[in-house]
Amino acid sequence: MSASIPGTSVLSIKVSRFSPDLAFWTVLASWGGPWNRGAIESELVLPGTQLVTAEQDGSYFGYLLMRAAGEFAEIFYLCTDPAQRQRGVATALLGKCCAEARSNGAQRLVLEVRTGNQAAIALYRKHGFAVTLVKQRYYADGEDALLMVKEIGTVGKDL
Repeated sequence: MSASIPGTSVLSIKVSRFSPDLAFWTVLASWGGPWNRGAIESELVLPGTQLVTAEQDGSYFGYLLMRAAGEFAEIFYLCTDPAQRQRGVATALLGKCCAEARSNGAQRLVLEVRTGNQAAIALYRKHGFAVTLVKQRYYADGEDALLMVKEIGTVGKDL
């Protein structure tokens, strides 16, 4: 699955099991969020963990951190450049994630999302994720989390 930011070339979706370049870390720091370089690098050394990045014309537009283990694959974090939201970047990352998860034998994708993150919840629902559990006061600030699951079945079933 690909997307294109107007006025530029086609978005490139890449999968890596290794730490990305300095440009990625610089962009990540500017976007903010709970994940930092140390946290991501410590996850990337674990078996089955992959970093999916969305790049275009030498710039990063988003990333997704996932791990496939057995019949499940978990999305730890999906982040897009705030200036590029609503342009298909997250959809492209999710599509690549589904394909990678299936190729590693997973039949379900799972993720947790803050109940206050309505934009993310709407995105996940649009792509077939369903809420299976509410984790009360899950986050340090007391906010609840939703556990969402998507059945991805066999190879060939795309977003």
